Amino acid sequence: MRVLTEVGVLRPSGDEQTRAAFLLANDLAMILLRRQIESAIGDDPLERRGLARWSAEVMDVYANGVFTSSDPASNATTPRRGARR
Repeated sequence: MRVLTEVGVLRPSGDEQTRAAFLLANDLAMILLRRQIESAIGDDPLERRGLARWSAEVMDVYANGVFTSSDPASNATTPRRGARR
């Protein structure tokens, strides 16, 4: 993670070890909760369609966060193809 921070891909963290553990826990949770996630989203998150959906949402959350700003206009997102709403 240090290299990704140095080349500007990741924002610096005040606690690299905790950040790494957090990211690991997120990835492991998907594997451990595979069947529950499949039930919730209607696709197996480790099969092609489910993995595409899961990865797109993960990248959106990591890149853009989940909390809104004070400007409602800046909070709009475009639904991704394949997303079930």
